[in-house]
Amino acid sequence: MLSVSEGGFGLETTARVEQGDPIRLRFQSQGALPEIEIEAIVWYDQPSRRSRGKGEQRFLGCVLPDRSPDFLGLFAEVERRNAPPERPLRAARPRPAPKPQAEDVDLPRSREPLPPPKPEPEETLPIFRVRLRQIGGPRTRTLSLRACSITQAAERARSELSESASAGSERWAVLEVTPVGGEPSDRSEPGRL
Repeated sequence: MLSVSEGGFGLETTARVEQGDPIRLRFQSQGALPEIEIEAIVWYDQPSRRSRGKGEQRFLGCVLPDRSPDFLGLFAEVERRNAPPERPLRAARPRPAPKPQAEDVDLPRSREPLPPPKPEPEETLPIFRVRLRQIGGPRTRTLSLRACSITQAAERARSELSESASAGSERWAVLEVTPVGGEPSDRSEPGRL
């Protein structure tokens, strides 16, 4: 016998049996337990990794359909023999509770809403070329600027020209917005606003 558990056992033998076959075994204990006889079912049969003597050794895994009190007594004896030796217990000294560290302390969370996410840095935004025409005048202008979308690029260009106008009375209409150099944008073709 190589292993034993409450539900079955493993043994090495030269006997040839098939998976699912019932077998009857007689165990002779080396201790104070009486000799016991049990019935089991072969759950698996495979070649043994270690062969002793002549003949092909097989490893049988067996399950017990009904566990007799005698077998449970044998199992308890095996467990008792395999248990590590008991060491005398020392009187446990109470340890002081560890002081909480700053990262261990749960602080109450504010009920205030979280701030809005930070906008993308200006240098990561795509570049757009915006062409504008002066309303009521002959002039046109082209600006290159960074924005999140075609619409935002048009608004930024209009506000930049309105702020830079000396008289402040010039108004501008957006003729076309084009992404520069394959930069990502809302649309793949130039925007006409």
